[in-house]
Amino acid sequence: MNRLVIFSFIILSNISLAQKVKDTIYLDENNTIINKFRFTQKLNSTIYYGLTFDSDTIVYQKIRFSYFFGKIDPLKKQQLFKYLSARNGVDTTKMIAIHYEDTLKPASDFPKHDSVAYTKERKQHKHIRSYKSYIKGHKQCHKNFKKRKNASVYHYYNTNLGHKETYKKLSWHQDHQRVLRRIFKDKYKPFNSYIIKPNGDYVVFIYYIRNGGFEYSDIFKKDRWKQAQKLFKRKLKSHNPKIDITDLDKTK
Repeated sequence: MNRLVIFSFIILSNISLAQKVKDTIYLDENNTIINKFRFTQKLNSTIYYGLTFDSDTIVYQKIRFSYFFGKIDPLKKQQLFKYLSARNGVDTTKMIAIHYEDTLKPASDFPKHDSVAYTKERKQHKHIRSYKSYIKGHKQCHKNFKKRKNASVYHYYNTNLGHKETYKKLSWHQDHQRVLRRIFKDKYKPFNSYIIKPNGDYVVFIYYIRNGGFEYSDIFKKDRWKQAQKLFKRKLKSHNPKIDITDLDKTK
């Protein structure tokens, strides 16, 4: 009798485990299905990073660009610059650095102290800032850009849940009608930071970009832009042999 109970328990356990096993689908930056080997190759490159979406039956592993170089269509650039200048006083004769937050939270929604949150596997972590650190970061950002004669920085948001648009000489601008979001996004979602040159050339990336061969501050230096752009194209071509690199120089 005991053997029968044990045998039944093992069978039920195996069935339960089998039910919990999910299929995994790997997607590249264009949402095209690829195999695990190609996914891992791209994930190890500094121009990409990975996202995981977990449904009831399938786990989606997706590749996304960490950063990307491009060029804005001349008419779209003219409209964008007119919009930024008229509404927010953006100096379009310089390089424009934009830091973008989807949601601007009120001070009460921030924790009192800084902390670090880890995933269950402890393979990834996220820094959670207090409001004091959040404001300190913005002050330091503006201080850094005051030293630059060829660039200015601006902070934009999509949704405001109750934060002041001006606080201690710091300003946040609303992205009305999601103009910036619609221009600077990939097939997944908008990027968090944009640098736009007066001629319409731009680079977009996420805040937690891995070292892609250039530092954020270097991109404003003379000739460093071209070097970083060439490095990006070379890495992109190495992972996508069939891609036409000249398409990157075309406007969007």
